[in-house]
Amino acid sequence: MSTSQESVNEWVNLEAEQNLIACMLSDRDTVGYCANALEPSDFYDTKLRQIFRAIKELWIKNKSVDLISVSAESGIDMAEVAEIMASNIIMQGIKNHVNIVKTLSLKRQAVVTARNIIQELNEKRFDKPHEVIQYIQGKLDLSLPKLERSPEDMLTIAVEVMDYMEGVATEKIKPIKFGIRDIDAFTGGLWNSELTIIAAGPSTGKTAFALNIAHNAARNGFKVEFFSLEMNRIQIGSRLFAQTELIQAEMMRNPRVVWDQASKELAQASERVARLPITIDQTSNTIQEIRNKCERKRELGQLDLVIVDYLQLLKSSARHESRRQELDFISRELKLLSTNLDIPVIALSQLNREGQKTNKRPRLYDLRETGAIEQDADNVIFLHNPDPDETIGAKLVELEIIIAKQRSGRTGMTKLMFNKNYMKFYGMER
Repeated sequence: MSTSQESVNEWVNLEAEQNLIACMLSDRDTVGYCANALEPSDFYDTKLRQIFRAIKELWIKNKSVDLISVSAESGIDMAEVAEIMASNIIMQGIKNHVNIVKTLSLKRQAVVTARNIIQELNEKRFDKPHEVIQYIQGKLDLSLPKLERSPEDMLTIAVEVMDYMEGVATEKIKPIKFGIRDIDAFTGGLWNSELTIIAAGPSTGKTAFALNIAHNAARNGFKVEFFSLEMNRIQIGSRLFAQTELIQAEMMRNPRVVWDQASKELAQASERVARLPITIDQTSNTIQEIRNKCERKRELGQLDLVIVDYLQLLKSSARHESRRQELDFISRELKLLSTNLDIPVIALSQLNREGQKTNKRPRLYDLRETGAIEQDADNVIFLHNPDPDETIGAKLVELEIIIAKQRSGRTGMTKLMFNKNYMKFYGMER
């Protein structure tokens, strides 16, 4: 047996495949879950793949899934199907077996993809580095299965709602706090499966606000992925240093001064920032890259919050007829990212041109340059400086924080103080 064949055999679990088929033939409720989570190609065994395809077709057509129907639909002898049906059935491990079959299937797919890449790389001609990257990224677009997204009856949903309410009431389920009292009082914090848009005109403090959220979340043990499309990691790191309140942001822009006059404080700030579970990603500029990276991290338990700075700088690797359609697609993908991974996602956004021309408080229609964003977002928060000309040189700036949309709560306005020295936002009581 060749080494490659040995590797393939290591990525097959025929017992799990057979148990899934036996369970589906014996229990109608199992069919829906497996049909949503798996494809026929996920089964390695040819006969089991054929039977599963027949079961799924019958389920899609809302027809009975029984011995006679499956045999007729699959073309496999009834005795062979009955033999599988009579095998030992382990109902308690059904979800685990689905996970096993899907995981091994993805491994096999990855091997085939890798071999194709190797073969095609020898045949293709590339003139520029980005052409190689785009080619490989297009080939490696494997999405994780959405194993928990099958339809459920109302009894199941009612139980889940009760469990969720108990979890929140007993604080077993906690949102990620903004870390700013007045905003947390409005929203309760950042909740899983919600997309929050933070929008403002240029130089209003969007990135500083987002880094405040990241910093507060990380200090409480949440793992944060910060996708920066505008600032480099040195700039972001410097702002996080300032947020420790050990060194002022202005000093961080003059390394010689801070090195000579505040080396002790610099070292202390560095030690604090180094412990934060924040990852700064400057390399992903398409929504597909962001999605793939987040899926892998979430699967490994290394992701609790995603922040994108900012939406209008994102691209799609797929072609769209216009930039507006591309932004609509990106907006929808960000919402799906939060839902599918069950985490909060924050995306920063510029206001449209009309919204930037006036000092009037921004409204939801000022987001319409981005198309579906108003509809896709669960929450929209505007940062507004009512007197931008008067506060250009000020170190303390009073900003209005406008909760313009909150799908599960109230809207309204509060005021915060932005301290430019430390790039931090505080409630007005400070």
